[in-house]
Amino acid sequence: MEFIKVIVKKILYWKWLFRLRFGRDVSLNGEEKATVILLSYKRVQNIEPITRSCLKCHFIEKVIISNHNPDIRIEDWVKVKDKRVVLINQPVRKRCGWRWVMAKEESANYFIALDDDAFIYPEQIGMLFNRLIQQPDVPHGVKGSVFWDPKNEKFTNKYFQQKEMDVDVLHQLYFVTKEHVNRYFKYVDKIKASNCVVGNEIEPVGDDIVISHTGLNQAKIHDVGFPLTCPTQYAKGIAVRSEENFDQRRREIFSEVKKIGII
Repeated sequence: MEFIKVIVKKILYWKWLFRLRFGRDVSLNGEEKATVILLSYKRVQNIEPITRSCLKCHFIEKVIISNHNPDIRIEDWVKVKDKRVVLINQPVRKRCGWRWVMAKEESANYFIALDDDAFIYPEQIGMLFNRLIQQPDVPHGVKGSVFWDPKNEKFTNKYFQQKEMDVDVLHQLYFVTKEHVNRYFKYVDKIKASNCVVGNEIEPVGDDIVISHTGLNQAKIHDVGFPLTCPTQYAKGIAVRSEENFDQRRREIFSEVKKIGII
C-alpha cells in the first residue's frame, strides 16, 4: 500500500510539472496585483517549479525569493528569467516569520506567502486570490487547523483541507492584504511588550498563528481542488514542526494572541 502511495504522489507531481511547462497562463478580470514571498531553506529544489507556477499568473507583479541557507546561492537553483523575480541571499539564517518583515517593506496591497513544500497550481492561486479580493477583511488559504474547542475549553488542533470553512490557523498558503501585514506587527509588538516568554518564538514557530488572526473575523480556507504537498512536509530535520516542543510553543503563542483579541 505504501508503495502505491509513493507512485501516486510521483504521478501527481509530474502532472503538476507538466501543467507548469505546457499549460495556459491565468488571468483575472480585475486590476488587482499581488506580490509573492517565497522562502527557501532546505527544500531549495522546490523553489523553481513553485516560482514557475506563480509566474503563470498575470496578476502576480513580483515574486520575491529569499534564501535562508547561507551555504548556497539561490541563483544556482533558480534559473527562471523573468523581470518579476527578485532573488535575495540572506547572510544568516532567517526563520519563517521573516516573510512578513519583507512584506512590510513592499508597497503592494496584496500578498501571497507560500511555504516551500506547497505544490500549488496557477488556477488554485487565481481562485484563492479572487477570494481575497472578494473578502479582504480576513486572510485566506487552502489548509487550516481549528486549535481551540470553545465548547469543551481545550486545545484540539484538528486539521482541515478541501473545505469551505473558518479556521484558527492557516497552513502553507497565506493570501493576505497589506492591512493584515501591518496588524501582524501590532500583535508581535503587544506580545513582546508584555514580556511574555513566547515573544521571541513567533518568528521561528508561530508566524502562521499570528497572521491568521489579523482579520476582522476568523481566517478562511477554501476548496480549490486537492492541495499537492512535498513528501518531506513532516520530515525530521527539514520540517519546522519536527523541532523540540513545537506544539507546546505554538499553543502558548495562540493563547497570547487570543488574549489580545482583534486589533
